[in-house]
Amino acid sequence: MSKTKKSKKMEKVKISGGLLVALGVLLLDQISKVFIVWWLGSAPGNIVRVTGFFNLRLAYNRGISFSMMTSDHHLAQVLILVMVAVIVGGLVYWLRRESNPHTRVALWMIIGGAIGNVIDRVRIGAVIDFLDFHLYDRHWPTFNVADSAIFIGAAIIVYWSMKEHARKK
Repeated sequence: MSKTKKSKKMEKVKISGGLLVALGVLLLDQISKVFIVWWLGSAPGNIVRVTGFFNLRLAYNRGISFSMMTSDHHLAQVLILVMVAVIVGGLVYWLRRESNPHTRVALWMIIGGAIGNVIDRVRIGAVIDFLDFHLYDRHWPTFNVADSAIFIGAAIIVYWSMKEHARKK
């Protein structure tokens, strides 16, 4: 097999493996949201206390991260969808040029999480959140599986970027 054919075949393997990561994140996110709404009911604020620091609490986020820019206005929702589309487009552009396999997996995780949240926005006009960590009466903003994948993906990118920077010194 020529070197060109071999590299094209490896690129297809990288893409298909990455798509599986994104699809896995997307499925886990959507299945968890369907389960939570089924279990807790669709009214926001329904709570199940799991531990002294963790609850399952149904919330609908009409804003962006940590409910910033929250609005019921249709134009705000369209603006958020456009922003997410541009960001995902940028991630795909980065992905096509990235050679570090850890960073590639992390980018696919972020893309899968972003698409999971976009599906909610298109389907119901808000993102379903339900993971509620707290210390006494101080609550971290409620989040979901897609948000977790986005955060973990970003943390992986930062870690490998720092490791690569330290290696070059």
